[in-house]
Amino acid sequence: ENLYRREPRGTVLCLAQSQQELVRQIEAAIVTGNHVVVPSEQLRELPALPALLSERVREVADLRTAEFHAILFHGDAETLLGIGRDMAVRAGPIVPIHVAGLDGVYPSEWLVQERSISTNTTAAGGNANLMMIS
Repeated sequence: ENLYRREPRGTVLCLAQSQQELVRQIEAAIVTGNHVVVPSEQLRELPALPALLSERVREVADLRTAEFHAILFHGDAETLLGIGRDMAVRAGPIVPIHVAGLDGVYPSEWLVQERSISTNTTAAGGNANLMMIS
């Protein structure tokens, strides 16, 4: 039996220089099932979010210690390079930084991870119960 599915990446850090772009990032992250973290100063500038959105969005004071699995970025090249340097020295896995395409869209495949599970019961004569450990 083979199973394939796409799952949310987890938590996405949204960084934007405009409120409009920040809202687009939050929308892209939530639509793909992720939770969102936004720097405190940026979140305070946004109008109140609807209840369904605010449940999945939280503020973060220190990006160096916050936990997130991907970054959506909108801004200038110098800021992007600085964020890249900051992320490179963080402990743990490398966190990908994504910018919108020329059309302004953040592709959903950046915000999900693939999970493939293959169960081979042939070695047990097709009976999966023979492979169980008790």
